[in-house]
Amino acid sequence: MGLQSVRFVEQSAQIKMRDLLLLLLLMLFAIPGVLFGQEDESDYEDEDLIEEVVITGSRLIRSNLDSPSPVTVFDAQQLKDTGVTTLGEFARYLPQNADIASDASNTNSPFRGSDAFNLRGIGLDGTLTLVNGRRIAPFGSSGDFSPFVDINSIPLAAIERIEILKDGASAIYGSEAVAGVVNIITRKEFNGVVLEGGYMTPTEGDGHEWDINFTGGWSNDSTNFTGTLSYFKRDVFWARDRDFSSDVDFSDRGGFNNRSSLSSPPTITLLETGALLADPECPEQTKINSHEVIFPGGLEFCRFNWAQFVTMQNPSDRFGLTAYVDHEFTGGTTFFAEVLYSRNKTESVLAPTPMFNFFVPDFHPNNPFGENLLIRARTLDTGDRGFTTKVTSWRALAGVRGAFTNSEWDWEAAMMASESESDESRFNATLIDEFQEALFGLGGPNGDQFYNPFGLNTVNPQEVVDQFLISGIGTLQISKEYTADFQVTGSFGNFGGGPIGSAFGVQARKQKLNQSASAEELAGNIAGGGGLNPINEKRDIYSVFAEFLLPVHEKFEVQFAIRYDDYDDSGSTTNPKIGLGWRPVEEVLIRATWGTSFRPPAFRFLHEPKTEGQGFVFFDPHRCPVTGDFFDCNGRLVESEFQGNPELQPDEGETMLFGVAWEPASVEGLALSLDFWQIKHKNRVFQSNDFFVADPLMEMLDPFTNPFVIRAPQTPEDVALGIPGVIVKTSDTYMNGDTLKTNGIDFDLSYTLNTKNSGIFSTSFNYTYLHDYLFGTDFQEAVFKENFAGWYAYNSGLPQHRFNLSFAWSRTAHGISVLIPYAGKFDSWQNEVVEGQETDSRFTIDDYWQLDLQYNYVFSSLRDAKLSVGCRNCTDKDPPVYNQTSFTEPFHEGRGAMVYLRWSQPF
Repeated sequence: MGLQSVRFVEQSAQIKMRDLLLLLLLMLFAIPGVLFGQEDESDYEDEDLIEEVVITGSRLIRSNLDSPSPVTVFDAQQLKDTGVTTLGEFARYLPQNADIASDASNTNSPFRGSDAFNLRGIGLDGTLTLVNGRRIAPFGSSGDFSPFVDINSIPLAAIERIEILKDGASAIYGSEAVAGVVNIITRKEFNGVVLEGGYMTPTEGDGHEWDINFTGGWSNDSTNFTGTLSYFKRDVFWARDRDFSSDVDFSDRGGFNNRSSLSSPPTITLLETGALLADPECPEQTKINSHEVIFPGGLEFCRFNWAQFVTMQNPSDRFGLTAYVDHEFTGGTTFFAEVLYSRNKTESVLAPTPMFNFFVPDFHPNNPFGENLLIRARTLDTGDRGFTTKVTSWRALAGVRGAFTNSEWDWEAAMMASESESDESRFNATLIDEFQEALFGLGGPNGDQFYNPFGLNTVNPQEVVDQFLISGIGTLQISKEYTADFQVTGSFGNFGGGPIGSAFGVQARKQKLNQSASAEELAGNIAGGGGLNPINEKRDIYSVFAEFLLPVHEKFEVQFAIRYDDYDDSGSTTNPKIGLGWRPVEEVLIRATWGTSFRPPAFRFLHEPKTEGQGFVFFDPHRCPVTGDFFDCNGRLVESEFQGNPELQPDEGETMLFGVAWEPASVEGLALSLDFWQIKHKNRVFQSNDFFVADPLMEMLDPFTNPFVIRAPQTPEDVALGIPGVIVKTSDTYMNGDTLKTNGIDFDLSYTLNTKNSGIFSTSFNYTYLHDYLFGTDFQEAVFKENFAGWYAYNSGLPQHRFNLSFAWSRTAHGISVLIPYAGKFDSWQNEVVEGQETDSRFTIDDYWQLDLQYNYVFSSLRDAKLSVGCRNCTDKDPPVYNQTSFTEPFHEGRGAMVYLRWSQPF
């Protein structure tokens, strides 16, 4: 379309001034454009009655029916009809949401207790989540790496509706709006008091949920106030309590035996002979242990089934409140303010601490072999090990709005402060040095006792265990966001089909990240990994933006938006977006959009302090084929150094969409839309030791100049063979070079039939087809790409077909709703394994659907109190068979059938 793709430029005054002048010229002379709108129009029977509002994806006020970009809207009643109790639950089943790690389906998420939107699977920081059209601070422990908004911090009872813009919008909102925008609109106009409560339980008898919510509000001619209080509690359920998740031995379902060799009883290496043996008391086969013999007398393992010790659903305790007030002064100026506060506590339990290659002397009284050896062990007698995560989030906003005298122009100014603090502490962590001392007989309060790691279910004296256990240490991460903005909207002139709509604005933002860790975390003396490195950074962002709506003809509109952002730590960028909307006939809308987007490097990518440690080299592709040496051809630990990269540039995106929406006049209440979307994302940041790219980088880059490995000097033999020296160290960092291209089709259908005698019937079908998810790297000579659609991404599977099918009926006091979410089949990341050998055949994870039902009854004699009873996964379907994990996919229900009861009481 003749527009250049987004690119960051160096911070020079000359280039900044050029971009700013370009933007000002475009503000004055560029072709204006049409506005985004609401996609689901089935609720509207008369276009003349449609209120003009601001819809996500634009800053202009107008009707939401002429939609160059698709915006799907879910109101509060639709959320309640699904039976979900948190926004995270809602996001799990959204067909456009992909590659997510859900708190309700995977206890091993690095962001415990949180959930996020990840439209199109671009990345957790590739979807911009707003509250009432403005930003909120990212989840505390995500701010350094992949900043996203924890949607579980927003109480469901406070939500009026959710608007989902399904294409890029950096030209409107700035960074993170790569794949789209989710705008959560909270209640603002409410008169009266409502008390709501609910209880849900799996039929298995665990994982119960309770919630109670209070909403109140009042208004008069000039003042309006609405507030909500919300409390939510979710109990634990354990992986061991479901058949599909109780064991990580997948050898009977096309996978490997993933029981760990770090076991109790331990797996033992005899130092004199190098033999790898199982503890003599290792049982042949139990729920927890198994004895595996590969080469008798030289290669045995005692395997440990860690799934028996982990939580499948983390227990959570959440409290939240929201408040909104506005007051109109004499003269028309309105003051408004918002407050949002949440406090979440989540606890996750992991398997007992794995202890790798600890030395046990020959004089240890319980040494079963009487010689020096190394153990791969678990400390079963230390109690549950895990993390307690406490997150406190808040946002406060205040502003004024009004209209210029004797004009059609409105103005608005606001300031916002927001913070998310994530305090994560360990319990029952194992100290490395103290554990090793206890194996030497230096444990206990007097330093004279042995810790016994041998035998089955051995219990050591508590005073010995207490000497190497530590609790209460952890990490603290605080993300902060501050904004001030001013904008004007209105219209001028006349062009073909009507006046030219326009919006102009400026914005200043400040982002901060403060993260710290206990001294014990930083000392590197905790088994299983220590805490994060301290980072204390900030960035300032200044932006100016404009948007135009040009009605070329009464049937054809053009939208144009442009935004200039200047980041003080990574340069500046200008992002345009253009949209076209054409109605060849009144009931058909043909739409198209194109735009660019960007995402700045996260704080950790830029500022990670330099650390020394251990890296892992799987094999050396430049030496192994020549030498065949075990040392060159097998995985091994090497020294490693790691640090951030202050030279990183932001990544760049390009989005396009083409579609058609149809509301046939002959069938009132029917609406259909079909959209093709595509996102190209390049210059993405990758970590050089990431398992997706480490092997290709090792193989494709010149071994003599590869910046990520350090080799010993060539020996004469190496020179003669033409091979590089041995790898002695890895140098890991972050680089620009990842690429992603994804495209697909969205199809939406909705139909509402309002009968006189039988009630109101409605149905909807929301379908997403993922055609391509081409992910790879383009870095120097390392260029590769693979299609992961129908396969697996970072966090979860990527089925090509997903949809939600719903039905609803209501008449007088009665109501029934039905929801059927569906996820198609996809291939596991682990190929099929036969008799312990991986084959070249993919292992397919079957498709999945579930049935959710709800019945409502309104008691008119009790001020329209409402009773809702329902079930989710009513047929008690298990997830499909996996061959590589015991955790469920986000779109597969692992809790079994669940029944619930809800009551809503107005006063």
